[in-house]
Amino acid sequence: MDYPTLSVPPSIELDEEYEDVRIRNSFESGAEQVRTRYTKARRTFTFRYDFLPTADKEELEDFYVDDLVQGTYTFTWVHPQSGDSYGVRFVNPPKFSYVLDTDGGWWKTEIVVREP
Repeated sequence: MDYPTLSVPPSIELDEEYEDVRIRNSFESGAEQVRTRYTKARRTFTFRYDFLPTADKEELEDFYVDDLVQGTYTFTWVHPQSGDSYGVRFVNPPKFSYVLDTDGGWWKTEIVVREP
């Protein structure tokens, strides 16, 4: 399943973060031992829409609630800068804030997805 094609692109701001997969053990001498906990460091992507039309908001809600069963399933998301495709899952439900009441309404939206 693919992330829906909306009528507006995400805002320029895009956050990427690797999961910290290290385990650290500190000793009384001040030395530190570090090893990896997992072999895969998942990436988390946070992106925003500054002005998302109400029709796109409803499409995104249907995608999250109906298609992904409240965000349970993974989906394919295309990175807006690199064009690379990632299999991801919603970390949190999409966050919507109503910002403007013209032409049917506009929403500020924040979405956080992570590789499974």
